[in-house]
Amino acid sequence: MELQFFTQEWADAARAAYNAGPSDEARAEKIDRYWEWIDDARQHVNCKLGLAVRDSLIDGPDFLLMQLEDGVCTAIESTSRERAEAEADYVLAGSEQDWRDIMSGFDMGKSIMYRKILLEKGEVLDFFKQAYYWKESLACVQNLPTHFGSGTGS
Repeated sequence: MELQFFTQEWADAARAAYNAGPSDEARAEKIDRYWEWIDDARQHVNCKLGLAVRDSLIDGPDFLLMQLEDGVCTAIESTSRERAEAEADYVLAGSEQDWRDIMSGFDMGKSIMYRKILLEKGEVLDFFKQAYYWKESLACVQNLPTHFGSGTGS
């Protein structure tokens, strides 16, 4: 069953996927030292991360707020952009089409580096010190069965 993008139900599934971390298959594609670095970086991630749909045309929520403590998502909420932007330390935003591409498997690292999703709020240098952590952690949600609201297709 597909979940509607950025609803609370989708957010709860995203939290579980985020906390589960990369699959064994994903881990097998890179050297152990890389994953050791990711695991070390995870311990230092303590922030509120907002994920947003810029210029949203989707039928439904367009902002998530994630509470991260030592790299673990302890809470996640589908909420208003105004509230989330006020509380978030970092906000990553992309267009609806960019999020569709990401959810269809477009590489998360390339999504960040090619500016499909942009850091709209937060200290750029602090965020990118842990770029590989973000890449691998956010990639964990890409396998969620997702649709983008009524009438807009998947």
